[in-house]
Amino acid sequence: MRPAACAAVLLTVAGPARAAPVEIWRAPLDADDGGLIPGGDTLQWAWGPVQDGPGAGVDGPSAWATGLASPTLNDATDWLQLPALPLGGLASPVLGFAHWARFGDGDAGTVEAWDGAAWAPLPTAEGAPFVATDTAGAWERAWFSLAGVDDLSHVRLRVDTDASVALDGWVIDDLLLVDGDPVPPRLAVRSAPVDTDDLAGPYDVLVWAVDDAGPVSGALAWSTPTDSGALPLEPGADDTFTAAIPAQPPGTAVTWSVAVTDGENTALTPPATFTVRLPAPTSLLGPEGRVRARSVALAWDLPTSRYPVLAHQIYRDGAPAERVGAAPEATVALAGEAPTYAVSAIFAGPDGAVEGDLSAPLTLDAAVPTAGPLEPDHGWPGDTLRVTLTGTHLLLVDGEPTLQPGPGITVDAIEVRDVGHATLTLRVAPDAAPGARSPLLTSGGVDIPLPGAFTVRGDGTAPHVRAVRPTALGQGARGTLTLTLSGPPPASAPLLLDLGPGVYVESLTADGPTLTATVVVGPDAPVGARDLLLDDGTRVWGGPSFFVRPQAGAESRACATHGGPPLLPLAPLAALLALPRARRAARSRKPIF
Repeated sequence: MRPAACAAVLLTVAGPARAAPVEIWRAPLDADDGGLIPGGDTLQWAWGPVQDGPGAGVDGPSAWATGLASPTLNDATDWLQLPALPLGGLASPVLGFAHWARFGDGDAGTVEAWDGAAWAPLPTAEGAPFVATDTAGAWERAWFSLAGVDDLSHVRLRVDTDASVALDGWVIDDLLLVDGDPVPPRLAVRSAPVDTDDLAGPYDVLVWAVDDAGPVSGALAWSTPTDSGALPLEPGADDTFTAAIPAQPPGTAVTWSVAVTDGENTALTPPATFTVRLPAPTSLLGPEGRVRARSVALAWDLPTSRYPVLAHQIYRDGAPAERVGAAPEATVALAGEAPTYAVSAIFAGPDGAVEGDLSAPLTLDAAVPTAGPLEPDHGWPGDTLRVTLTGTHLLLVDGEPTLQPGPGITVDAIEVRDVGHATLTLRVAPDAAPGARSPLLTSGGVDIPLPGAFTVRGDGTAPHVRAVRPTALGQGARGTLTLTLSGPPPASAPLLLDLGPGVYVESLTADGPTLTATVVVGPDAPVGARDLLLDDGTRVWGGPSFFVRPQAGAESRACATHGGPPLLPLAPLAALLALPRARRAARSRKPIF
């Protein structure tokens, strides 16, 4: 199971109503220097287009900088004094500015205020010490309470440098004096959820938040692709707040953010994400190189989780294939030329069985032996058939493959034509039960099932010779036989007629279900009845018996004993089918004695 995409969080919070800060003075520094006065050892502060450092001001090309196009100067103390502006009538004066800093070791920027006797460092509006050393390539905004400062000119920005490496220095832009509280609360995440397999939850968030002007309140917003919610922050000790995101199902990505307000200003944490997931099995392995088989053994390492593994689900080409046990191994069916496998674990979760993530995929180089349908794919009790077998990756070799055809069917011969084709001679027992058979071919040490590939039919419609006229000819005779069939033979079949030893077929023509054969009976042909067999190249058609009579005047003890032509032993049908067709054809064209 894969985590879904994260949803965005939109969070607003409300706090106690508070008067909005009033802007008293502003120096954007775009068109002029704002009336700031440089001073100090080197007078290195300058206003104008910034070329080094950030390359520009925060919202335009110009700003105040310790060096517009050069690094800071060494071994110096310089300052930038703000313009005169009485602050006595302001209830809560606050100074803010944007700044960019990059100093070498031993160099720093500070903000100072005149206390009537000396210049002293001015802390931030939140009460924290302020030292500018490196803003990591970004612009930052700093706020300073001017409570107790009589005039704006009693504030200056000071730079101290030593004799070591000099860097770009300090850049100041967009100065602002307000009466009120423009400073949002300070907000930091102390602990947060990480990716977890905990399905019971909840998932706790702990933040720290303070404000320079009073108490704060806030909320946590969370969302998933299918759900969302907002939770009030619960106050704790030491300016901390908590919220608990509810339990989520596995495979869920949760996005959350916290907002706090002092009633006028809001601070917001960046959206954060964690995923509730049950871990995947690792190190899925199979055989190396090309695999010729119908199945393959896979193994993997069990995932580590608080929940026990009940079973595993095998995926093949992205679809569920087989459910196996809890052991980290299985033998699964192969399919296709390059099947891709993955496995997931089924865990005993708090609310029942639940599936975890998929493992990394494993692609195999497979040569899966497959056998196509038999042709023909059916027969009748008593049939003898030549059946064609085709397939892929069979690796058929003369004398090697075997076939288990199913009950009531015997394999007399297997003739391999090439690695993917063979001809099988099958005999269906006269008492074979009707129904489908699922032969099993074994080739190259691999068992290849052919489910339902052959059917024994029981409908009594087997092709056969209904009648032959005349039913007998004498030794040394030449005659024409007319055979009536149960149906027309295959149009392209090379028909062969076998009337037993000593009887030779000179010609054979078909007209629908009627065959006309010109035959010659040898003078020494065995006397008696023999089976009439018609071979269409695939199936041997049975029929009525045909008799060979003795020559006129010949004595026959069989006639005296049985009252008819003697019944001589006939060659088994399997022996007939085992004869090469070329020999049978040659026999049919043997000269008349």
